[in-house]
This record gives sequence, C-alpha cells and structure tokens, in this order.
Amino acid sequence: MNSKPSPLTLRRYFPWFFLYAMACPMAFPITPAIISGLGIPDYMFGIAFAAMSFFSFLLAPFWGRLSDAYGRGPILTITVLGSAVGQTILCFCCNAPTLILARGVTGCFNGGHLINSMAYFAEASGGEMRNRNLALHVTCSTLFSALGYLVGGLLGDISHGYTFALQIGLLTLCGVTLLPLVGEPPRHKAAVTQAPSPLEAFRSARAFMNPALLVSLALTVTVTVGTNLFDEAYNYFLNKNLQFPPSYIGMVRAAMGLLGLAGYYLVCRRLLQSRRLAVSQAILYGLCALALAAVFCARGRADLLCFAIAFSLFNSIANSLLQVMVVGSAPPAQMGATAGLFQSSKTMGSVIGSLLSGFVYTIDNTLPFLAAAFLFGTATVVALAARFISVKQMDPSL
Repeated sequence: MNSKPSPLTLRRYFPWFFLYAMACPMAFPITPAIISGLGIPDYMFGIAFAAMSFFSFLLAPFWGRLSDAYGRGPILTITVLGSAVGQTILCFCCNAPTLILARGVTGCFNGGHLINSMAYFAEASGGEMRNRNLALHVTCSTLFSALGYLVGGLLGDISHGYTFALQIGLLTLCGVTLLPLVGEPPRHKAAVTQAPSPLEAFRSARAFMNPALLVSLALTVTVTVGTNLFDEAYNYFLNKNLQFPPSYIGMVRAAMGLLGLAGYYLVCRRLLQSRRLAVSQAILYGLCALALAAVFCARGRADLLCFAIAFSLFNSIANSLLQVMVVGSAPPAQMGATAGLFQSSKTMGSVIGSLLSGFVYTIDNTLPFLAAAFLFGTATVVALAARFISVKQMDPSL
C-alpha cells in the first residue's frame, strides 16, 4: 500500500538537491580547457563525454531496479559518492586514456543519481502535485546547475584545482548527509529483480509499454542527440575558437538557467494546465530548430550568444514537458523502472550526440549547430506523431 506523501521530506530534500545539482556540472566550464591542455585531437571532447554517457546508459536501468527494491536514498547515496570518485580521477588526468577512464567511472554512477533524484521528487509528491513537481525538478535542476557552471567557471579562472576541490567536496557532503538529514520518501515497495541491461530493460517494460510511451522515448533520444550535438560543440567552440575563459562560459550557462526558471513560471506551468503537452512540445521544438539554425548563420559574438540562449530557453521548457509525459504518468510500482528507461533513452542520445559532435566539429566547427537544427525539426514531427497516437488512445493527459 502506498504511504501518504510527506511534504516535510520534500522540504528537507530541496536544500540537499540544491547542493547536489550545483555540484554536478561544476567542472564542465573547465573541461574544454583541460582537453586542449592535454594536447589531444579536437574530437576527443566528444569521445570523452560519450564514454561517460555510454556507461550511464548501460547502468541506468540497473540503478532504477535497485532503487525500486531497496529505496531511493541508499542508491542515491552510493551513486553520488561514486561520481565524486570519478571527478577525482578527472582532476589528475594527464593523457587521453586517463581522461576516458575518468569519464567512464563518472558515467557508471551518473545515471543512478539522475534517475533517483527524479524518482525521489515524484514519490515525495502527492498525486495532484506530481506533474508540477516533476516539471519544477527539471527547471530547478537547470537553475542550480547554471549556478554550478558559474561558480566552477569563476574558480577555474584562478585554478582548475579549486573547481575540482569544491565539486568533489560537495558531492561527498551530499552523499554522506542524504539519509541522516533527509531520509527516505514514502514509496511502493517492489520485488527485487535481476539487474537488466538497457535492452533487457526495454524488453521487460512490455508489461506497461504503450505506443505513446514508445514514441515519447524515441522523442527523448532524438532531442538528446540534438542537444548534445549543440552543447558539446558550443562549449568547445567558445573556448577553442573564441578564446572565452571558463568564467565566461559559466556566465552564459547561468543566464540560460535563469531564463529556464522564468520560462517555467511564465510558460511551462500554464502548458501543464492546458494538458496538450505534445502539441506544445512540437511548437517548442520548432522554435529550437529555428534558434539553432540562427546560431549556425550567426557571424557576430552577440548574435551567437543570444540565439544560443534562446535555444536553451525553449529546450528547457520542452524538457520539463517531456519528463512529465514519460515519468509523471508511470504507476508507482514502475516509477523507478520508467525513470530508468527515460534516463537510458537520454544517455543513449548523449552517446550518439557527443560522438557526432566531436567528429562533425572536425569537419567544420559550426556544422554541429546545423545538424542539431535538423534533429529538432525531426523532433517536431515526432511530437506531433505522439499527439496523434495519444488521441487515438483517448489519453487526455498528452
């Protein structure tokens, strides 16, 4: 039987989530400079991130199943501490093999804390508040991550070691304080099953899979490939081609986060109330495609930054809606498994997008922006297809 949701648990969780979400991306503004400083080929920035995404893809369903059986808190603790280990290795990397090792170790644990932080939010929320809190989770994650970008970039201008020290310290602090200070949310206890591979996770999901969910997962892969094509190339482009320091990259990301929060309060909440999520997504992904095409055509620095920020705003709102469509509609017993499928789809897209970003960048340093625009145009069509399927199934929530 499901327990009554506890607002107190969620209030305790939110300050913890602030520190966690801020710490996770703190090293990203300095990563392009680290890769450049190693003297390795440009495409290695894509391979490095793809390695992290690949291992996250492999293990995300595993962490989701374990959390369904043993609770969100213990698995969240293990995976956050594991990410701290991976970032420690990255801090001391000196060549391409150690760079790939560091990204791989982080990836092994990354998917676990991403899906469990999301499932924690869902289970600690009441039924009527679940969709709103899931959307708030994505938007606040964007905002807190943006602050992490800013702090990490500012410290990175002084020393890369300062950035790593703060990030590793915060991740360790989050790992050891979650259960004693926050506790475990009310949940539906599921029976433990053998840890599946990602493909087995999709096969085992046939019991609750439906065409609308399948299309939504395909949409997740498509937009994640496009997002990573843009993000990885854009960060490297700012550092390598425009010579922007880590602090400037952090400031750009902070601006994106603030606009994402504004977008949630001004747009996303109203879209959730309209309950026509797929149509809204189609419009937002169309706007993303136009913004990315404008980034590709931009010639001045100001135009490049403005169009990139516009893309981030539209994409942030669309991601909030997508998470509600996939995870918010899951039954309690499959909450972790569905979140694992969602995260596996995202990390599959991250692997593909990161690899493409690095190799396409070597052909032309702005070509990843055009490729991302094409994928978001494709996502517009997929979102409309999801709406068509949901109408045929008489599902008013999409």
